[in-house]
Amino acid sequence: MSDLKKKFDAAAADLKNLSEALGNDVKLKMYGLFKQSSAGDVTGSRPGFADIVGRAKYDAWAAVKGTSTEDAMQQYIDLVESLKLRRTTKTNDPVKFVKGGIDQGHRSGNRRRS
Repeated sequence: MSDLKKKFDAAAADLKNLSEALGNDVKLKMYGLFKQSSAGDVTGSRPGFADIVGRAKYDAWAAVKGTSTEDAMQQYIDLVESLKLRRTTKTNDPVKFVKGGIDQGHRSGNRRRS
C-alpha cells in the first residue's frame, strides 16, 4: 500500500472522529473527493429533480471530474487536516474562555442604573 493511500485511509478514519457537525457543503466536498479517489470520474446520468440528495452528491462528484486519483486523495487529506486544525483551534481558544468568564462576571440583575 502506498504512503498516500495510507494517509488517505487515516484521513477517512479521522473524519469519522470529528465531533463537530460539518455543513452540507463540506460533506459534499468530502463525498466528491472520496468518490473521485476511489472510483475515478463520475459515471451514470445525473439524478432527476426529485432526488435532491442524489443530485447534490452527483454534482459534488462531477465538480472534481478530471482530477487524478492522487490529487483527489491529497485534497481529501488536506481538507480533513484543516477540519482537525479548525476543531483544535476552537476548543483551545483561550480568548473565548476568558471572554465568557468576564461577560458572566459583569452580569448582575441587582444593579441600578443612574
